[in-house]
Amino acid sequence: VQDGEAVRLLTERITAALRQQTVNLEQWEDAPIVDTAMKIWEAEQGAEPEPAARVARLGEATRILAEVRGAPTPESNQLMRDVMMHQRRLARLQLRPADLVADVGASRSANWATRRLPLVLPLWAALAAAGWLLFVLPYHLTGMLVGRFPLESDTRSTWKLLIGTALYTVWVVGLAMVGLLWHGAGVGLLILVGVPIVGLAGLLVRERWRGASADVRRWALLRSRRRLVASLRTLQHDLGQRLDQLFVQHAPRGSA
Repeated sequence: VQDGEAVRLLTERITAALRQQTVNLEQWEDAPIVDTAMKIWEAEQGAEPEPAARVARLGEATRILAEVRGAPTPESNQLMRDVMMHQRRLARLQLRPADLVADVGASRSANWATRRLPLVLPLWAALAAAGWLLFVLPYHLTGMLVGRFPLESDTRSTWKLLIGTALYTVWVVGLAMVGLLWHGAGVGLLILVGVPIVGLAGLLVRERWRGASADVRRWALLRSRRRLVASLRTLQHDLGQRLDQLFVQHAPRGSA
């Protein structure tokens, strides 16, 4: 659960920073280029995934891309095209730049599996099922309501969050009121406090299941398609070197 929370926090901070930085870009479509280029460079350089460092790198990559857009060269244009082509190849395989440099050896795989064994225990399965059942109705109702509005893709998530928060709150309070009327204040209070906890815990377990399933799929692909993976690694290594040269060329004066 702690790993899931850390990943979610990092994702939220990077997403927020990316949205702030894209106002400095010439085109909104440049945002995926910045994100992909940064991930390739980080994978090849073995950069630390600490949130503050990543946000700083994101801002620097955004500034550099803006400069490149302002004074393009054949080499920089080709590099941007190659970055996006690489991203599309990885997307088709559902891989990430970091996966190409990951250790998929037997010892590392066994350690990964051992740390995730608790996820298959009956207690966690029951918690995941209970959390889903408790909120399946407001979940689907939120999707139906949001789907009725002609929203842009960049605002759909915001509206889904706002509507979902309202519906989930009404749902929990309604369940608590039913418990209060049928069995007294104690049961009502227990429902008011316990239902959100069970729902959140179940969500975290299901997220860990999805993450583990995706990891297993990527591991199997990396182990079974070695020649394809090797060619992608070579291409990514070349991209990482070209990106590093670009970052050095556009580094602020006086920096190391």
